[in-house]
Amino acid sequence: MKVKIIILIIIISIIAISGCINGSYNINKINQLSPSISEHIHNGDESYNKSATYLNSKNSENSINESENAMNEYNAARTLASESLKYAENEKEDTYINYIKLVILEIDSKLNATTELQEAAKLFRTNKIYYGNQKLKLANEYMQNSKNYNKQKNEIIKQNQNKFK
Repeated sequence: MKVKIIILIIIISIIAISGCINGSYNINKINQLSPSISEHIHNGDESYNKSATYLNSKNSENSINESENAMNEYNAARTLASESLKYAENEKEDTYINYIKLVILEIDSKLNATTELQEAAKLFRTNKIYYGNQKLKLANEYMQNSKNYNKQKNEIIKQNQNKFK
């Protein structure tokens, strides 16, 4: 039994090492992570929008809960995007590196916007309307930044259609 386990470990090690040497391995890993990153961003956006809707209807408690969901989704996307960036850097592929850096900037902006939205909900709950509105203004600015990063990402895709399928 021990011999079978040792042989299995050796085979897995050989496959892992040969995969790391093969350049397409890194691109394949990026391609495998991309759908999950997109899904987490999409889910985060949905929760962010629900949070804003709750806040507009003066339901700060549900707004805070939804903003927590958004934070969790965006953080999951960021973790995966950071992992993708490492693969792109290992591949030394500037197009992917620049694209993934924009993904991370987009996510960071969404995380900042969500933090500001959450803070606004907390301030509104304590009737600090002026400060809450200031936080909402910041949240909107961060979301606008995320849209700008998204446009830049789309431009990279447009210019490199052979790399983004």
